[in-house]
Amino acid sequence: MESPLGSPTGARKTSVFSTPVGNTKSSPFRFINGRRFHSDEACVYILPCDIPELTRQGLKHHLFKEVFGGYHMADFSDPRKIPSRVLDIGCGTGIWIASMHDEFAARGRADVKFVGMDVVPVYAPMTDVDFTFVRHNCLHIPFPFQDGEFDYIFVRDVSSAIPSTSAQSDMLAECLRVLGEGGTIEVQCTDLTIRSISQTKAPRTPCSAYTITTSTQFESQPQNHHVQFYNNRVSKILAKRALSPIPCSTVGMLFSMEDCLVNNHSARYALPLDEIWWESGSGKDSSPTSDGSELKRKNSVSAKNELDQSSPLSENDLALRYQARLQVKQFMDSLEPYWNETRDLPGEDFNKPYREMTASFFQEDGLRNGECLEFGAWWGTKKSC
Repeated sequence: MESPLGSPTGARKTSVFSTPVGNTKSSPFRFINGRRFHSDEACVYILPCDIPELTRQGLKHHLFKEVFGGYHMADFSDPRKIPSRVLDIGCGTGIWIASMHDEFAARGRADVKFVGMDVVPVYAPMTDVDFTFVRHNCLHIPFPFQDGEFDYIFVRDVSSAIPSTSAQSDMLAECLRVLGEGGTIEVQCTDLTIRSISQTKAPRTPCSAYTITTSTQFESQPQNHHVQFYNNRVSKILAKRALSPIPCSTVGMLFSMEDCLVNNHSARYALPLDEIWWESGSGKDSSPTSDGSELKRKNSVSAKNELDQSSPLSENDLALRYQARLQVKQFMDSLEPYWNETRDLPGEDFNKPYREMTASFFQEDGLRNGECLEFGAWWGTKKSC
């Protein structure tokens, strides 16, 4: 297959629209309940493509950077290993591409060519970046690229667009087809539901997360019933579309099944959504009650004042966890057009439990039982196969 990008040394194109797309309408967008979505009927991606959602994705980009300590986990410390042609699948606004260009340019490689692939064009203008956009549904195989066309392929948070493990496996195989021998593929994602990490003496990472290992323990389910409500609603919406709420549990298995991948690495972290009661270091029992609305020993206001004085977490740590907490709320907001699908009873009011959930998360110290988001990264090198 001839690549629409032409020769690697050819002139740069600003936009390429590939086929097939599932909808032939002139506009790539449609509106549902006032939110802008893609109009590709063959794409199961469920999130909006409007400013609030793109803003959420920008915030999450920075969360990934803080958790992983950089914009990528693959090792490019040797300048000779900096890739020349990079493919970002599910590029969105292009914020990762812009960040990587700045990093590579600061190291003397402003010539790196970037290709972003997504189902709709929502990328922002990027000054001085050698960037080409390709409109293509990642479920449509083959991709419109030649064998071995790229040195580095980056895939982040596409779990909301890939409906099954088999589809994920097919997409990974196609990524390896267009990745050159010796090239690197990296997949990053977060789980879409909330887990609760059990009390641990393990040290925190510099960003106040906990490294997930085989010995890391989680509660069977979160104690806060508002978190249970969130997990239940999100899982129902995703299940209707055969989407997984816990993609971090499958990526490693997919990597291990690929014979063409060697030097596989992974990193998984649990980022708490607030200061956990056992992190205060006071030795006192200040565990929240099961509804998360108040503390066993004291009310939420006095607890917060004490934590402000004795917390081992820095202001930056607490701010990062607040951003993660905000990320959860914004994700729920982006799913608003689907809320009615999750009603247990006809006419059930969704707004009341949503308001109570928000109050629990932001006003009542309701996320101090270890509730966290899992971040994962997997990367490996393609061998001759």
